[in-house]
Amino acid sequence: MILLTSLLGIWHFSVTLSRIDGQMLDANVYAITQYLAFFLLLSMADAQTKGRLIIINSVLFLILIAFFASNSRSGTAAWLGAFGGIIVLSMFKPLYSRKTLVTVGLLSLFAFALVALLPVWFGDGSLVRGLDDLSHLNSRTYIWGATWELIKSMPLMGYGLGTFANLYPAVRYEYGSSGVFAHNDYLQLLLEGGPLLLGLLLAYVMFYGWLGFKVFFEKNEVIERQRAEYKELLSYIAIAMALSAHAILNYVFYVLSIQIIVGVVLARTVLLARQLGYLKVPALHYRKLTFIVPCIMMIMVLSLSVLAVSRKALLHVGHFPIPEAWNESPEFAQNILTVDPDNQAANMLLFNQLFFGLSSAPERQRQAMFEVSFRIGKSLMQDYPYDSDYYWRQGFLIEQAIALGLDTHSDEEKTPEEYYQQALKLNPGNIHAIQSMFDYWLTKGDIDEVVALMDTAMKWKSLLSLDDRKLLAEMRERLEAYK
Repeated sequence: MILLTSLLGIWHFSVTLSRIDGQMLDANVYAITQYLAFFLLLSMADAQTKGRLIIINSVLFLILIAFFASNSRSGTAAWLGAFGGIIVLSMFKPLYSRKTLVTVGLLSLFAFALVALLPVWFGDGSLVRGLDDLSHLNSRTYIWGATWELIKSMPLMGYGLGTFANLYPAVRYEYGSSGVFAHNDYLQLLLEGGPLLLGLLLAYVMFYGWLGFKVFFEKNEVIERQRAEYKELLSYIAIAMALSAHAILNYVFYVLSIQIIVGVVLARTVLLARQLGYLKVPALHYRKLTFIVPCIMMIMVLSLSVLAVSRKALLHVGHFPIPEAWNESPEFAQNILTVDPDNQAANMLLFNQLFFGLSSAPERQRQAMFEVSFRIGKSLMQDYPYDSDYYWRQGFLIEQAIALGLDTHSDEEKTPEEYYQQALKLNPGNIHAIQSMFDYWLTKGDIDEVVALMDTAMKWKSLLSLDDRKLLAEMRERLEAYK
């Protein structure tokens, strides 16, 4: 199954020469699945037969190409740290041969070179991001600071699972992230579950750290006798350390598929540790432990996974025009709203379907589509008064309706500019509202207002994504050309 995902990822990369990502696929989660497969397969890389060795190395190479094509810097750093740990440990212990490590290292370099160079030769440019673009990290540092301030107001019990996505919009002043996760599992668990929930994750990390020290100080002759078991155990330790490091910069343990894998790997780790004599757990207690621990971890975070992952996937649609076929089938969201009229994601999806289909719809349908979109927009602003994006969307909807000659109830409703200003009041870094107000003031020829707007926008530049910074640069060029 993992190999199939690798092949699909490589196919996507070869066709688009772009990062493996999508509306329903997070690049970092994809990277995790690939380095999990890498470490599991690595334990078999010392195959005895030449044919089996060729097959294993070929599959490793495909997995590495898919992994690097995800363009996940945090994932690459986590993989590099864990793989480096295996190399260092193998220098002192009879685990992996030097030939195997050199072969896998060369395969890694070759896979990285392919991913880095193919887009340069045949596409628009390299996928590999250097350290010159740290806009997403800048966004994270702001998120972490805001999360820490929220933690200080509820330090012992936390706010409850799933509450970050509802708390953060009230203090959000960056748009380089989705705003759904803290991009640091340790901070988010402390925010939502207090020290108790954070302690469970730290116990997981310390358990694998303890096993790593046990292997490091084990006698070489003991490892030689059970080399296959120790290599498998080392793979699980590498997986746990990579996930734990990756969780510092991203959401890892909040993803349901990763939770399931963590539970299975933990159960297998406990079994191996018991077989090797590191855990003195009776068989009955072992069976209870391998069943209860993964279940507890999944149950504790399951509600957040369903909420946050589905919400992120649906709300992410709002940043791009959705496929034309979706515009013709709004029944999906309507069915959800029939059951749950306050469902934010369904409301947003229906709003997008109507909004992006407004200009291409038959004239006789446009007014009705506008009325429904307008009503949904007002409802979202009432339910989520601190989310500046909803105010910008409402203003943009009215602006488009005016351009199409529709009745926008202008005598009893705010103008588009008033909605944009409200969006900027809530979040001065909202690039969409900045762009809309820029166009408005520039059209009116009010250069002083445009200059003031750009001066304010530049103060939030470090919190914007790279694409948003490009938009800001384009606006500055237009302003200079206008002058």
